[in-house]
Amino acid sequence: AGGPRGRSGSLGKGAISASAAAAAAAAAASDPTRRMSSVDGRVRLCTKSVVFEPRCASRGIVRVAFADMYGPPSLVADGVGPSGGRGTVEIGAGRHAVIGENNVVGPYRQVREATEFRIAFRFSGPEAMVEACGSLMRGTGGVGAAVSFGGDLDGAPPTIPLPDSGGPESQDGDRADLPPFDRANFETVGECPLSPTLACSARTPLLEERGMAVVTDRALYFQPISAGLGATKETSTRGRPASWPHDTLVGLARRYDGLRDSGLEVYAPDGSALLTFDGPRAREAVLRLILDRTSGRRIPLPVLTDRSYVEQASELWHAGRIDNYEYLLVLNSAAGRSFHDLSRYPVMPWVLSEYGTGSEGGGGDAKGGDAARARIDLDDESNYRDLSRPIGALNEERYKGFEARYESLLQSQGSGDGGSPLDAPFLYGTHYSAPGYVLYYLLRTMPQHMLCLQNGRFDVPDRLFHSVGSTYRSALDNPADVKELIPEMFDPDCSDFLINSGGLRLGSLQTGERVDDVLLPPWARGARHFVRTNRRALESDVCTRGIHRWIDL
Repeated sequence: AGGPRGRSGSLGKGAISASAAAAAAAAAASDPTRRMSSVDGRVRLCTKSVVFEPRCASRGIVRVAFADMYGPPSLVADGVGPSGGRGTVEIGAGRHAVIGENNVVGPYRQVREATEFRIAFRFSGPEAMVEACGSLMRGTGGVGAAVSFGGDLDGAPPTIPLPDSGGPESQDGDRADLPPFDRANFETVGECPLSPTLACSARTPLLEERGMAVVTDRALYFQPISAGLGATKETSTRGRPASWPHDTLVGLARRYDGLRDSGLEVYAPDGSALLTFDGPRAREAVLRLILDRTSGRRIPLPVLTDRSYVEQASELWHAGRIDNYEYLLVLNSAAGRSFHDLSRYPVMPWVLSEYGTGSEGGGGDAKGGDAARARIDLDDESNYRDLSRPIGALNEERYKGFEARYESLLQSQGSGDGGSPLDAPFLYGTHYSAPGYVLYYLLRTMPQHMLCLQNGRFDVPDRLFHSVGSTYRSALDNPADVKELIPEMFDPDCSDFLINSGGLRLGSLQTGERVDDVLLPPWARGARHFVRTNRRALESDVCTRGIHRWIDL
């Protein structure tokens, strides 16, 4: 409800009812969310909205944004509902959204009719919700700021003395202690903590889960924290912890959290996790403790962002012991890119230039029949893009336009008073990788992320990823498109991102053609074959002779 990294707090289980305002009573039958008698579920207060999650998932989640409310939620002492006569919360809004009805992933349904919602709590009083909502809407909590649950869990991180310091991490603002880590969750009896309890968050592209971390002599632990309004550190709920035993770790990497250099990615045999700490000092303390505990290994635990690791990988690559794909992933990781962060997602190059039937990027995409029996010669250099030039410079005519704009901006700046740094001349007005570009490719496997990015809607069908050939032509010709590729384009195990297996309703192009599975080049016999061919091209002698130039770019 608050975006990909919005935070929310559970207000507890309750029941919600909705009735139309008098002016719109005649239209009440038009939408089921406006004529609910009583529905059990859970209410969550987020930074920008109130969200009701019904127990019956097929009903859909109801989201009421603060911006659409007629005023702050009010307390109605009418004694109705299951809260023992303590009153209900009344919310009036001119619009609300319904998400995931009938368990179908799709655009949010916007109900643009006046509706009155009443919330009665089963296990808690309504006063805390009314007070918190009023605080957020008046701006005393800050626009987009997180609500403080009892003043302990969702405000500023707590004061933590680090192992290498005698005092707390320097932070602005008031801070309180975290609830203690539940030692009953340690994997072995007698396990000894090596660090204090540290404020920490677990990050995924769509979620930030606040919690706490601790390093012991055997493992790194993360325990999520959740609480209802009015909860204290003693009454907060500590979720099931995750643990990474030191002897099972295969790597570590420093990461960014937004613009803060305070993240740590932990690699285990079954995958990785991204944890973000209070600041770089807390992160470095955790990293050093883990390295100390693994120092007795025959092969030291690698830190993927250290120069020594990259130099070793480069030597292996030169010797042919790791392939181009693996080496590019190493460089992406060393540069701070992670699959857990859409803003720093790993980037890969367009390798082939032939996605049609005759000329570079030309022709149509295959739908089957004779076109699918076409072949591409991976030994023919003319089928490859020029890896010595960025994607924005492959089309000479377009590049001349970029240069002309740059010269014009340079002259404009020279004729004035110098201007601000934001007005500095630039060649390309966009980037080769961004969250929107990543989700453009992964729409069919990560539709919820796209809906969050697009305010509850899929993008216009003509702007969706519907054809490999069209996407490459856009990257060559469109002045606002210089995007490269993502690793999934070269991993046969991830070819499902090209298939609309979820049956998403993505609309139709202006030509009337329905957007469904991604249209592939004529030489591709299917999604997996296309990805495998892309990988073969990446590992080919032609590409290997020039990939270092793209790396330098």
